[in-house]
Amino acid sequence: MGRSEEKLKAARDLGFEYVIASANADPVAAVSEITNGAMADAVLELVGTSQAIATALCCSKKGGTVLLTGNP
Repeated sequence: MGRSEEKLKAARDLGFEYVIASANADPVAAVSEITNGAMADAVLELVGTSQAIATALCCSKKGGTVLLTGNP
């Protein structure tokens, strides 16, 4: 998931099964669709903004793991 087309392309080139362009889609809705509503077991948040943290928490299932590494 990301906004940079260059980074999204790199993810596709590396073989990521799902790549979400968050500038063009609701990331929480996309994760819900991909997981049939189950949400993610684990989420890595690498940016550190309040919006990115909120999105990471919303994309994680109840009891899931959210790793916050982009924080100052």
